[in-house]
Amino acid sequence: MYLSVIGQGYVGLVTAVCLAGLGHRVTAQDTSEERILALQNGLCPLMEPDLAARLASAPVRKQLTFVHQGGLPEDADVHFICVGTPWASAGLDHGPVAAVLSDLFAMAARRGRPVLAAIRSTVDVLAVESILENLKRQYPAARVVLVQNPEFLREASAIQDFLNPPFIIAGSYTGEEGVDRVLEAFQPIPGSRFRTTARGAAMLKLACNAFHATKVAFANEVAHACDWAGIPAEEVFDMFIQDHSLNCSEKYLRPGFAFGGSCLPKDLRALIGLLERTGTGALLLRGVLASNDGVIEQMCGRIVAAGVSRPALLGLTFKTGTADLRDSPYLRLAQQLVDQCLSLRIFDPDLGRETLPRTLADSPRVHLCVSPQEALAGADSIILAKLPAGLQEELQQRREQGHPVFDLERRLVPVPSDRSTTAA
Repeated sequence: MYLSVIGQGYVGLVTAVCLAGLGHRVTAQDTSEERILALQNGLCPLMEPDLAARLASAPVRKQLTFVHQGGLPEDADVHFICVGTPWASAGLDHGPVAAVLSDLFAMAARRGRPVLAAIRSTVDVLAVESILENLKRQYPAARVVLVQNPEFLREASAIQDFLNPPFIIAGSYTGEEGVDRVLEAFQPIPGSRFRTTARGAAMLKLACNAFHATKVAFANEVAHACDWAGIPAEEVFDMFIQDHSLNCSEKYLRPGFAFGGSCLPKDLRALIGLLERTGTGALLLRGVLASNDGVIEQMCGRIVAAGVSRPALLGLTFKTGTADLRDSPYLRLAQQLVDQCLSLRIFDPDLGRETLPRTLADSPRVHLCVSPQEALAGADSIILAKLPAGLQEELQQRREQGHPVFDLERRLVPVPSDRSTTAA
């Protein structure tokens, strides 16, 4: 098939590279001339395991072409829309999606033949339906067949998630039209296929991420109760996740720090917004957001109460293996600590100083270090978000010697329990 992928962020670039790797001919477009130039020169602008290697491979290079804005191929079998829909004060920002749909309607009117497109971006499907109605009035002769085709990619494991998805979903905005053609693009990939409506597909994506966010918040609240009761939370959850028939799976369901990133907070808020429009108030899901905020605020309070003044913060981006700072809970914690007049020595192997928010980059209380050793050298305590290679034994020793170590993700060996809980 000949495919078009519009938008070269995490979702778009992974989609383009993987579809090209499956043997499709792919034209990938983005509005950023700088990003397209880098990709044309073989440079991967994103930190994502295996992405740069696949991008540089001969089979992918042969099948994949990068073009700047305005280069939509009119003869593509499917146009995959992967542009950003960031959270704004009033909800998801559908401006980029609307702009692409407008271009596709203009193309359909110009060529006099139907155009098939699939939205992989997270959207409020009712807002998209409204955009479609306006475009149909503007281009009465144009015919755009639109399908909702949500992705289930996690940063730092996006390639494997694409090639081994839990399922592949496609839902049409007009009956079942276009669904089979969209699913055909994923033909070599294993897993179940589900055909539904556009509303069903969009709701499934929101429901999945809202559930993942809820699991993180649930695990953290139970862990807080375990800590208060003097029970190792790791011990409780090692047993909890053994029940695969009732307690689902171990993904996300572990005690740690707050959730963050570009998906869970945004999609959770989107579902809350949808529920509020129904008048139900979304009390449970609002509580998940409040619980997540509380994890960050409680940790800030613990650190300040410990009387430390120069913590080393190991880790700032929202997860290991990505440079993404969007909605990072560690970044929020860092800002709260700076606001409390603590001086931070930050090391993160995934981060460059140019990506720091200005409030931190310009602060005299923030020192960005080039190694974990530099961060630890001038610190009176350690805030552990990511565990740099080779440091576990040293950090374990420091904690046992009474050095303040705030292990956000419980990465160090837990304190031994009086009880044995090995499986029989």
